[in-house]
Amino acid sequence: MKHLPALTLLISLALAGPSLAAEPKEIGWGDLQPEVEEVENPFEYLTYEEMTDLRVQLKWTTASAEQQQNPEFRELAEGAMDRLAEAGHDFQDLMEKRDILIKARTKANTSPNEELIGENVRIPGYVLPLEFDGQKVIEFLLVPTIGACIHTPAPPANQVVHVTYADGIEVDGLFSAVWVEGALTADLNRQAINFSDGIAPVSSTYILSASTVVDYE
Repeated sequence: MKHLPALTLLISLALAGPSLAAEPKEIGWGDLQPEVEEVENPFEYLTYEEMTDLRVQLKWTTASAEQQQNPEFRELAEGAMDRLAEAGHDFQDLMEKRDILIKARTKANTSPNEELIGENVRIPGYVLPLEFDGQKVIEFLLVPTIGACIHTPAPPANQVVHVTYADGIEVDGLFSAVWVEGALTADLNRQAINFSDGIAPVSSTYILSASTVVDYE
């Protein structure tokens, strides 16, 4: 019998283990961004005039055969090409570096932080409602700043979390501030958000099945 208290303690600790393990990891929006390798920005040191010539040349290379028959357009494009060459810039090389830069920035803006996938997290943000059940919001986008996506470009996809919450939460208009807890997963998708002045597509990298949503305090 003298060993019973120790046994009871071990059982209690074993039962408490899953509960302790389930404690949410509090994160910020910066944690959602993965570490990505920086790539060269070939346009960083170009002058305004050089950027203008580059845009003219890009427009020329993507123009139709009919458009390229325009003598004024042809002269403009040839002048732009000559000036870029005189400045030591190779148009084709710049375009290849441009493609690399676009891919790198797209990856930086859409890729998840793999270290957080499957984690139980707690994160603050603002509610952008998607679906209601009566007066309660049961599906929403969690965004980092108030007013995000309205009259401004949407945040990068990995700065938007698509939240589902079966219990629902009552909100007072757009962008109520909340704390959200739940399991974080990744699935890049796009939602069409209806605003008073039109529809805006918003992409999100993360999905969170919320166990708790409470007002931010």
